[in-house]
Amino acid sequence: MKQNELIKRLTSLKEPNRGLDGEIGLLLGYTRSLKVEIHPKSKKETSKAIWHTPAKKESKLPYYTKLMNDAYKFAQTALPGQVGGFSWDSKGGSARMGKGPYITAANPAIALCIAVLGNMPEKEEEIETEVETDAGME
Repeated sequence: MKQNELIKRLTSLKEPNRGLDGEIGLLLGYTRSLKVEIHPKSKKETSKAIWHTPAKKESKLPYYTKLMNDAYKFAQTALPGQVGGFSWDSKGGSARMGKGPYITAANPAIALCIAVLGNMPEKEEEIETEVETDAGME
């Protein structure tokens, strides 16, 4: 998914979304694999998403669109040294990075993610992704 498409999808969110958390993670260099297990008694097959940091360590995927601390880490990783800010009220949140525009969204974490993406240089190639649903995102 291209950054501008990710921005459009984040802008339309009414609440946090694990699928888009995955898209942001992939943009930062996280990788995802599926671990398939077969229950010994029922023989039922289940799969679970396993995320790896850019340093190849197994990790839970951050909650970029829900938790301000995770959105802040995204900002610090994607735009090191750039300043920004965020605020919120009963209607949602807003954020700004550098000299970019003020962004409003459903919550301040989503607004900060949008502001960060809007200030990042556009990647030439599309982000490779398999992340489209909320299932298996833990």
